[in-house]
Amino acid sequence: MSEFEDFYQESYAKFYRFLILQASNLNNIDDILQNAYLALYKKMKKQKIENLEAYLYKVGWNLLKKERKLSKECSLEENILNSSSNIEEKVELNEDLNNVWKYVKTKEVLIQKAFYLYYLGMSIKDIAKNLKVNESQVKNYIYRTRKELKEMMTK
Repeated sequence: MSEFEDFYQESYAKFYRFLILQASNLNNIDDILQNAYLALYKKMKKQKIENLEAYLYKVGWNLLKKERKLSKECSLEENILNSSSNIEEKVELNEDLNNVWKYVKTKEVLIQKAFYLYYLGMSIKDIAKNLKVNESQVKNYIYRTRKELKEMMTK
């Protein structure tokens, strides 16, 4: 494996969480992640970087700042939809995902982040630590949001 591939493998999950926690809008996190790693890769091709992690986080931070200024809308659902091959399933899944994501976006940013991180597989304990709230608040955010979504989807 190359130096870049090794670094990518060991830093990906932590950097992804950092972006989610720092973002004010979760719509373009995947693009920011990809662009940050691409910038790092291109820089590594040109010159030796002493601290890869510091460089990556600096690029990520700058992309987040740029994103805040541009406020571009991007579909989170596209990633999930690409995993389904049946057209009818895609249409139905797209409608459900759009409804869920629209609803989650109406919640305050802290609840959005807790919900999103939970469904990315982060533990409640880690979410609470990173969002600087207690675990019961995170559980409450997730429980209430799921309950409200169930009620909305069964109507």
